[in-house]
Amino acid sequence: MRWHIPLTAIFTDLLLFVPLYNWSKFHHVKRNIKLYIKGICIGFPCLVLLTGIVDLYSRGVVNYISLIFLAGMCICFAGDIILEIKFIRGGICFALGHCVYFAGLFLLFKGNLFLLSVGVFVLLLSLGSVLTHINLSKKYRVYLYLYNAIISASFSLALPLAFSGEPGPAAVGTGVMMLVVSDWVLAGNKLTGVTFYKSLVSLLLYFGGQLLIAAYPFLIEFL
Repeated sequence: MRWHIPLTAIFTDLLLFVPLYNWSKFHHVKRNIKLYIKGICIGFPCLVLLTGIVDLYSRGVVNYISLIFLAGMCICFAGDIILEIKFIRGGICFALGHCVYFAGLFLLFKGNLFLLSVGVFVLLLSLGSVLTHINLSKKYRVYLYLYNAIISASFSLALPLAFSGEPGPAAVGTGVMMLVVSDWVLAGNKLTGVTFYKSLVSLLLYFGGQLLIAAYPFLIEFL
């Protein structure tokens, strides 16, 4: 049964390694050890996605959208690590990762609920820009405007896919939306103060979203 691979990874990562990484953030664990644990957290979805691609290939199927998602996930993997060392460079990696994910979403998008996507994008772009201008540092404001535009576009295109009724696109759409919501929670934590549980929520959303994207090759129908 192909389902056992992503399902096992989801439970293992979200119930063991993600909480462990969150614990390490609040208990003065050495940075190198935290980076190793974080690498394992993002390593799970990367490995699941790669396994799914290889599994499809063994059945004579080459799914290029899965390869696009793998490229985006690898860029996010780099961003996860670099973020702990150089914040801006890590943020740029995340922005590039979202751009690659957007390309995959675009290929899956069938035009359904197009006006909804446009409306949601305009709303999120406007609201995010206002909140960025009011609440966040001038030093990084231009970068944050651009990042908000990118993740707003990703969320808007992912939304119809999440409700498409097709397992593969629905998993990817939900996963990308979870990544964006994780960023919103993280931004809120910067303003209101981070706690152990608020940090855990953000991490579970982020890594859970990556794992749903990674499940895509296991959920698509093929001949």
